[in-house]
Amino acid sequence: MSGSSTENFPLRTQKANLTKQRILDVATELFLTNGYSQTSLVKIAEEAKTTKPTVYSHFKSKEGLFEAVINEHSERGGLMSKDLLIPTSNPKDDLVRFGDVLMSFGFSEKQALWPRLAVAESIAHPEVGEAFYKAGPARVIQQLTEYLTSQAKSGLLDVENPHQAAEQLLGLMLGIDLLRMQIGKKPPRKSAIKAKCRAAVDMFLATYGTRVSK
Repeated sequence: MSGSSTENFPLRTQKANLTKQRILDVATELFLTNGYSQTSLVKIAEEAKTTKPTVYSHFKSKEGLFEAVINEHSERGGLMSKDLLIPTSNPKDDLVRFGDVLMSFGFSEKQALWPRLAVAESIAHPEVGEAFYKAGPARVIQQLTEYLTSQAKSGLLDVENPHQAAEQLLGLMLGIDLLRMQIGKKPPRKSAIKAKCRAAVDMFLATYGTRVSK
């Protein structure tokens, strides 16, 4: 009996993972279409062909599900990749590579829906804004902060406050274009994104670079 139960364990795990992914896919669509307030866990469970207790068993709460959706979205965009910011002896190339991924993701039309959703819902549901920030921007800032700290220790960058410098670089990269998109404007073209990325890195290194990295 116990042997049969052990043999079925991988199958149960696979089914649970498929159910979890189905819930994430459905929740993503409903949050973006109807908003956070108007999307209930009951509706998500119905659309995902499962039960509300099953949704709770995977994500603990509606806020937890929203954060998981944001996490998955960021991972699919490459922002959570461990290879995104590996320090080398060439900070300029590192930061341009990072910026290309970040800006291509941040300036995609579908991505613009997420900050709009967070802003629209945050007054009535502060947990939405908190979950969005923690799962997306905060993690990117942390990655970049760790990278700048490493490069400063190596003498390739002259950065006294890596966290502040990380936020400044992100501001240079995303800037006013992100605000324009949040009010419905078209995203920049790919060629413009690349040019803006390189200009942002050049400006950043003009302040924080050393003779080696400029």
